[in-house]
Amino acid sequence: MVLVGNGGIATEIAHEVTGCQIVWAIKDNSISTPFLDPAAAKFLLCARELARSSEGSPEPSDGPSKAGDGLGAVQIRRMRYVVDDRNAQQQELVLVPATREGNESAQANPPTTFGAALGPDWAHGRTLRGCLSGNNDNRLLRVVYNVRIESVLSAAEFKAHGGPTTEPFPQNSSSSSIPEDSESWPVYVLLTNGEAYGCDLVVSAVGVEASFQPSRTSFEAKSSEYFGAQFDLAPPSVSGGGVLVNDQMETSVPDVYAAGDCAYANWTWAPHWFQMRLWSQARQMGFQIVLLGLYNGQGLDLTSPDCYLLMRVTPGREYVKCVMRAGRMQGALLIGETDLEETLENLIVNQLDLTHLEDSLLDPDIDLSDYFD
Repeated sequence: MVLVGNGGIATEIAHEVTGCQIVWAIKDNSISTPFLDPAAAKFLLCARELARSSEGSPEPSDGPSKAGDGLGAVQIRRMRYVVDDRNAQQQELVLVPATREGNESAQANPPTTFGAALGPDWAHGRTLRGCLSGNNDNRLLRVVYNVRIESVLSAAEFKAHGGPTTEPFPQNSSSSSIPEDSESWPVYVLLTNGEAYGCDLVVSAVGVEASFQPSRTSFEAKSSEYFGAQFDLAPPSVSGGGVLVNDQMETSVPDVYAAGDCAYANWTWAPHWFQMRLWSQARQMGFQIVLLGLYNGQGLDLTSPDCYLLMRVTPGREYVKCVMRAGRMQGALLIGETDLEETLENLIVNQLDLTHLEDSLLDPDIDLSDYFD
């Protein structure tokens, strides 16, 4: 499978699909760029590799484990609903079974409409498995950085195009389920770096961008006309731009409201708040992820000597990064079951001077919650 895109959906597909070799083509220098810094992205990939190389290859679980990557089944704690009967006079909502088998009534009358969009349990109860069964082959992932799709060709078109295909896993190509003849692939993907991959399936998870200036004559225009009304805009150079809205989400046109990617928060921002354009869920690649404040130093001069990072990394289990400025915490990124989110959030909000505590602030032997209680 060739996976295209670098957002939350692409990251989850790369994690959840098993029994399949995946080539992940992204336009950036690291995975999950909309959310994570390169070090955190590397942590996730290394954790995935550690899980794959551990004893055997675990069967897909009903949910992500604390260690990340489905090492054990856990009971989902969130409630997910679907429409029980489309033909009913009143649409009744029923809880999705917590087990793969479900109950007898759910099996007899399977819902025809799925529940919410991508969330922590989106793959629960679904078999996302390919045909590979060998421990060495069924979880292989190759990430191709800084590329875009040049063209997608059928087998006949690729034969006319000429040129060899790229072997994504030259050291792990022993599976008999993988075609050796390049003409056996039903579709081919040509990348801008000159590589060509044959595959069974191409998954596009590139997403879209809001078009809030369809009639603009200038890229930096500060207003645009929609439906006969003139709306005030923030140009793209200002944090991505958008239709200006006040703290009631009302635009410059009375009684017209905007929300989502097309809106720009036109009010006084709190010191550690910024408008986040996209976030899919609180888990990525099986790990809990917590973003606090200016978690990637948004808006800070990271080249300044008074801005620096405090970090604690346990490979395969946890990743903790604190963004500091002059001894005060400005943001934090937590991956894994760290139990630090509440304490660090309070430190960010209260802006306590931590200068004399920095050396031991992330010491795993110190209980921060008790210390700052």
